[in-house]
Amino acid sequence: TQSGGTLTAKARLALAPANTKKLCRALAVEGGAVFSTDRSIKMLAQLLNSKTTSVRKVAIKALSVIAEQEPALIARHRLVQRAVVNRLQDSQISVREAAVELVGKSILSAGSSDAQGAQSPKKKSRVDDGAKVALARILDRLKDKGVSVRKRVIRILRDLLLSKPYHPQRVKICAALVKRFTYTEEESIQKTIL
Repeated sequence: TQSGGTLTAKARLALAPANTKKLCRALAVEGGAVFSTDRSIKMLAQLLNSKTTSVRKVAIKALSVIAEQEPALIARHRLVQRAVVNRLQDSQISVREAAVELVGKSILSAGSSDAQGAQSPKKKSRVDDGAKVALARILDRLKDKGVSVRKRVIRILRDLLLSKPYHPQRVKICAALVKRFTYTEEESIQKTIL
């Protein structure tokens, strides 16, 4: 980016809708190592505010790949966290779905790394608090107008309950799923919950 935070012509070309698939392929092949520097993470966070839907979606997916390999890298960037929260309420369903997937991965990985056991109680508490906030954001998306977003949330919650049956928020999660099942007329949502 240039000093004013706007994208250079080269960056705009690289992130043009026709080139976003190439970027995703590169991420799939190379993994998060391509973007695993703080500077790159900040650049991706800026791209989350792009006016172009495909750029926002690719930036979210890139962060998702990085989060799989190194969850703490994203967790320490408040700028990224705020941008992802904003994308949870994006006008485009595909961007919201990608943001839900990213937040879901962070919830699923929270507390599962061996390194977290060695953290100080204060730092572990911040991680736990962050996971609670992320879970609350995901639960809010159960009311999303996009069916694919709601289905993604349900799958994340199901995976969370299956991988962590004694999760401290399990009662809240189950109650939200039962409420969604009870108050929806959409058969596809009901089938996903079951």
